[in-house]
Amino acid sequence: MGAETNKDCEVLFEYMRGILYDSWIENFEVGQLSEPFKDLGRGLQIMQNAVNELVAYSAELSKGNLSVEFPKDYNFLCENLKNLHANLNHLTWQAQQVTKGDYSQHVAFLGDFSDAFNEMTRQLKEREEQLKEVAAKAERRAEMIEGYNEFLIEMLSRRKEWLLVVDRDSKEVIYCNKRK
Repeated sequence: MGAETNKDCEVLFEYMRGILYDSWIENFEVGQLSEPFKDLGRGLQIMQNAVNELVAYSAELSKGNLSVEFPKDYNFLCENLKNLHANLNHLTWQAQQVTKGDYSQHVAFLGDFSDAFNEMTRQLKEREEQLKEVAAKAERRAEMIEGYNEFLIEMLSRRKEWLLVVDRDSKEVIYCNKRK
C-alpha cells in the first residue's frame, strides 16, 4: 500500500468515526481523495446525511413533538422510529377518545405499555360506574330528604303555636310557621 492510499484510508476512517461518534462533524471534501476512494467518500456523505436526519428526528420525538415530519422513505435508519411515531400518533388519538369518556379504547401494539394503558382504561370505566352509582344514591337520598322536609313543613304549618327553626351556628331563622 502506498502512502497516498494509507492517507485516504485514514481520512475515510476518521470521517466514518466522526459520523458515528461525534455530535458535529466538519464538511468532508471528496475531491481530496484519490480516484479509487471517491465513491466510498460519497457513500459516507450519504450515510452522514442519513445519520444527521436520524439524530434530528429522534431528538424531536424524544421531546414529544409528534408533529415533526417523517424522514425520507429511503432512510432505512429511521424505519423503526417512524413506526414508533405512527404508533404514538394513534395512541394520542386514543387517549383523546378516553378523555371524552370512550373507555373502549384498547392498545395491542406497544407491549408493556399496552397492558398499562388497557388496565388504566378498565379502571377508569370501573371508577366512573362507581361514581355514577354513588351519585344516583345521593340523588335518591336528597329526593327522600326533600320529601321529608316538605312533609315536616306541612305538619308544622298546621300548628297553632309559633315554631321557629334556627341555624345553630349562624342563628339565622330557617323556618317560621307564622307569617307577620
